[in-house]
Amino acid sequence: MIHRILTLSLFIAASQVFAQKKITLPDLNMEYDAPDTWETKSFFKSDWETPGGSDVCPCAVAVSSFKIPGKGVADYLYVIIYPSDEKKVNTEKRQNLWRYTFVPVTKTEKVKTKFMTWDQKISMLKPIGTYESQFKGYAAYRLAGTSASGPTHYLLYIIGKPAMLKEHKKEVDLIVQSFKPLK
Repeated sequence: MIHRILTLSLFIAASQVFAQKKITLPDLNMEYDAPDTWETKSFFKSDWETPGGSDVCPCAVAVSSFKIPGKGVADYLYVIIYPSDEKKVNTEKRQNLWRYTFVPVTKTEKVKTKFMTWDQKISMLKPIGTYESQFKGYAAYRLAGTSASGPTHYLLYIIGKPAMLKEHKKEVDLIVQSFKPLK
C-alpha cells in the first residue's frame, strides 16, 4: 500500500513538472508551449511598432514569466519575445527591456530548433541612466531568429539569475524549442 501511494505521488509530481499549455498569439505571429506554472501576457495594439500597453517596450511583445517559489520579490524568470520585420528588428527599443539595455557582446552561437534558427548571445542587462538595477546578477540570453516560412523576425530574451536558469532549464528549453511562427 505504501509503495502504491509513493508511486502515485511520484507520478503526480512528475506530471505537474511537465504540465504545459499552448500559447497562441496570432497578432504577434507566434505560438509556443509554456509550463502551466508560467504566466503569459501579450501586448499588441494596431501593429508591431505601436506601443502595446507594456512598459517592457514601446512595441508589440509577449512576456512569459515564472515566480520562483519561496524566493525574493524580484526572483523571476522571464522569456520576452518581440516580433518584427527585417528593417525594424534591431531598433534600439528592441534592445531594451523595461529600463535596461542588453550589454552587447560579439560571441554568437547558433541554436537550431524544429521551426527556427537562432543566433544566441549571452550577456547581462545594464540600467539605462541612473535607474537602480533590479536585475543585478541576472544573465540575459538574446536569441535573434528569422522564420524559415516567412518574413517575420524575432528577438527572444531569457532573463534570470544563473542558478535559477540552471534549475529551470527544461522549462525555458520547452519555450524555445516549441516556438514557431504562425505564418
